Amino acid sequence: MESSKKLKPSKLFYLFGSLIIVAAIIASVAVALGAATEAYNSSKQAQVPGSTTLSFDKTGIYSIAYAYDTSSGAKTLITDYSKYAGLKFTLTQGQSGKNVPVTSAGNNMMQFNITQSGTYKFSAAYAGASSPTAIMFITPSGSLQTSIISIIFYFGFGVGLVIIIVTAILRRRNRKKASMS
Repeated sequence: MESSKKLKPSKLFYLFGSLIIVAAIIASVAVALGAATEAYNSSKQAQVPGSTTLSFDKTGIYSIAYAYDTSSGAKTLITDYSKYAGLKFTLTQGQSGKNVPVTSAGNNMMQFNITQSGTYKFSAAYAGASSPTAIMFITPSGSLQTSIISIIFYFGFGVGLVIIIVTAILRRRNRKKASMS
């Protein structure tokens, strides 16, 4: 027979756990949007093939991403990366003339590490005949922001889930005790 006494913990703990999960999702999205805005605002553009002078105020790892095909004279979003397979990138520090390695970062992206702020010459050329032109975005990599987003999301989700599970277990246990008395 069920007791008229209220079960503990309260059902409000389900709501509390759910709110923590929602807050973690919102906080993660907010940090991600902030990181994306910062990356966009600090990004540089380069027309390829060709060369340009770029200035880097901050050291760190930068990514090169294909953005727009300009071969037809209009900017169209690049969806077929195979046309750019023969494109080779070089980056040379302005003061020392030292080459900075540009390596593949997977997913049709390249990356390089700036160890000293300053001016650099960025060049891109095809080994053979002339091929399609494009605009590339060069942005700082956001490994720190990615880590923060992951920590916020997984910690918040984990805490919220633990609260919900513990509440369910304790309520079930207390419901059985109440029905035995």
